[in-house]
This record gives sequence, C-alpha cells and structure tokens, in this order.
Amino acid sequence: MKKAVLVYYRTNMLLQGPFYKPLYGIKKYHAYIDRLQQAVSDRKLDWNIIADDTDADIEKLEQENVDVVLCEPGLEKFFNAGDFPTNKILFLDSLSYYNTDVLPALNFLIHQNNIRMGS
Repeated sequence: MKKAVLVYYRTNMLLQGPFYKPLYGIKKYHAYIDRLQQAVSDRKLDWNIIADDTDADIEKLEQENVDVVLCEPGLEKFFNAGDFPTNKILFLDSLSYYNTDVLPALNFLIHQNNIRMGS
C-alpha cells in the first residue's frame, strides 16, 4: 500500500509541543484526512492517508517511505522539500481544503497511481 502524508503548518520552535496542534485547526486537518481516505477507499485505490507526526521534517518522512506529500494551504513558501521529488508534492489550495473538497488531492493520487503503473 502506498503512503500519502498530509503536512500541516510548520511551527516555530517556541510554539512546538503537545498543546499547539489542537489550537491550529486540528479538527479540519483530521476531517480532510478522513474524507480523502474515504474517497480513496470508495475508488479502491491502494493509498493510506496519514497525518504528519514529524513536524514537517522531510528527512523523517523519507525514512518512513512516504510516497506522496500533501501540504496544507500556506506551506508553499515554508515547506522545505529537500531532495524529495517535487512532482510528488501537492500544495492544497485554501478553498478546497477549508471546504473539505478532496477532489484535487484525489486526482493527484490517481495521477500518481497511473505513473506507477506505467500508463
């Protein structure tokens, strides 16, 4: 099963910790993951959508063998992709993310599926 991770806003050092995440829209974050996983399951795609627990550390994500990175809106200038292939990163737009519209992410995963299958 392929792994996609949803990365949320990278915190600064002063705000990191166990109490910060619930203050930063964690309900929306998990609702988006749940809806995307349901859409993937409904279409019988071989993807597991997970929440980022690395605090947006691309090296840790690579060690976890993440296939695709989905980034919450606003991370375009802040997410450091390092050597991770940019064609495997999707920066979600605000309108679809905050309306829990998973179609852009779903289309991206379908496209990634087709690339892997060689079509």
